[in-house]
Order: sequence, then C-alpha cells, then structure tokens
Amino acid sequence: IMRTHLTISALVFLMSAQVIFAQNENTVQKSSSDIAADIASALVDAPKEEAPPQAPQKPTYWKKGIMTSVAFSQTSLTNWAAGGDGNVTLNAYIDATADYSKNEWIWDNRLQMGYGFTFSLNGDEKYRYKKSDDRLQLDSEVGRKLTDRLYLSGLLTFKTQMTNGYPYSGENKRISTFMAPGYINIGIGVDYKPFRCLSIYASPLTGNFVIVAPNDSTMRVSYGNKFDQSVRAQMGAQVKMDFKYSVQNFSINSSLNLFSNYFQAPQNIQVNWDMNLSVKVFKMVTVSLRTSLIYDDNIKIADKDGHKCSRVQFKEIGGIGITYTIGNYIKR
Repeated sequence: IMRTHLTISALVFLMSAQVIFAQNENTVQKSSSDIAADIASALVDAPKEEAPPQAPQKPTYWKKGIMTSVAFSQTSLTNWAAGGDGNVTLNAYIDATADYSKNEWIWDNRLQMGYGFTFSLNGDEKYRYKKSDDRLQLDSEVGRKLTDRLYLSGLLTFKTQMTNGYPYSGENKRISTFMAPGYINIGIGVDYKPFRCLSIYASPLTGNFVIVAPNDSTMRVSYGNKFDQSVRAQMGAQVKMDFKYSVQNFSINSSLNLFSNYFQAPQNIQVNWDMNLSVKVFKMVTVSLRTSLIYDDNIKIADKDGHKCSRVQFKEIGGIGITYTIGNYIKR
C-alpha cells in the first residue's frame, strides 16, 4: 500500500510539475510577445526625428551667360579655268549678358565682340589678308518699373572696332581703327514691353557722340567731323526697337536704332539695324546669319568713280560653325 501511495504521489508530482512548467512556458512566451508588441508600439508611436532645418536659399538677382561661335571655311583652286582665288575664312563672335533684377529695378548689360578675316592663298601678295568683320559693342540699360509693361529707363551704348581697317586698294592707307570711329550714345526715356519678345524704347533727350581719336583730318572728315574735331556732339531724339523670338532650334534677334539730330537736318534719320538669325542643326553645330545696316547722312562714301555721297552701308556674315554657351545665356 505504501508503495502504491508513493507511486501515485510521484506521478501526481510529475504531472503537477509538467503543468506548472507548461504554464510558466506560456507565461514566458506571452511575456515575450507582449514585450515585442510593446516595443513595436513604442516605435510606431515615438515621434519621428525631423530633418534639420535647411538654411533659406539666398535669392539670386543676377543672370549671367556667354555665347561663343566660331565659323570656318576654306576654298582651294588649282588650274581653275573659270578663275578665282583659294582662301581661308574665319569668323568668331562672342555675346555676353549680365542682367540684374530686384523688386522694381532692372539693369541689363550686353557685350558683343566679333572678328573675322579672309586670307587669300594665291591672290595679290599685298592684299592677301583682308578683314571681314570687326565689332566691339556694349549696351547697358537701367530701368525702374512704372507699370507691368512700362519702365523709366536710362540707356548707354558704346560701339567701335578693335583693329585697323584698310580699303585694300591703291596705296592702302588706314581708314579706320580703334575709336575711329567710336560712338557713345546716352539717353533717358521710357521702355515699353507689350510682349515678352518686343521692347520699344523712346527717348526725347539723347546725346550722341562721334569720336575720331587719331589726328588724321581725312579720317575725321570721312565720318562727318571737322578736320580738327576729334569729338562731334549731337542732341536729339532716339527710338530703339528690339525683337527677339525663339522656337525649338530657331531664333531671331533684331535691333533697330533710329536717331534724329534736333539741330542739324532732323529729317535725316540715322539708322542702325542689326539682325541675327540662327538654326541649331546638331547639339553644338549652328547655321547663322548676321546682318548690319547703317545709314548716316554725315558719312560720305565714294563710288568707283570717286564721287562721294551718303549711302546705305550693309554687311552680311553667314556660315555654319560651332556654338557653345556658358551660364544662363539670354538670347537677345
């Protein structure tokens, strides 16, 4: 009997221990699950760490850019019955802009430099090298907005060339050089911008200065100055119209400047008209055409017979070349 009780007691003890162990195991498992759930809940409910605040971006008031273009051509003739001269032609052009805009004020600046030449391979030794383009021009306009499309503006224009110019005939005497002629134009007026592509500037008070710096009486007279006059001052009215338009790979830029001298033949309007057209063929390859038309009643130009009178001057430069832009270049 005692042995039976001991056996039953042992079995009960083992069963009780097993149940207790199982309960403890469930408790442990439950506790582990609760802990995991608590951790997950804490992670979800915990406030997310915010990114450090970025410093406010400094406003940019300037837009600057440069466009450069180089066009090259070459012609070679050997025993060519129809005649002609082999030549090498190079034209380079730089157009730089720097524009400022803040609140009601604008300040637009543009610098243009162009130079080109033709070198004859088998022509007259004396005139093998001929200049085809030479331009240095600076335009600067300061304006304050009056309405959405109207600005009170001051305009400065400086124009000259960089190297000597020759007629490439006869004695080949120098007929132009740096600051001969040089033109400085200063005026105050209003600038009306009815569309984004069109600007019309009108100034009732504009000073125009024609400079022929070298002490060369013949050169001075040829540009309308007196033989002993290095600077000729004019006062008059000016109208300047700028049109610029771009669509896909085509762009056109036209600038027409009209000036009337109040005190000397005001009906004889001085005309300066520049136009640039360009078509982008590939990424950096562009077909371009640049023209310049000038009429000034004070400039007398001789014909082939030597008769001098006022004439329309026209220059055209066309070609295909490489064009590259830097920065925020603004086509004008």
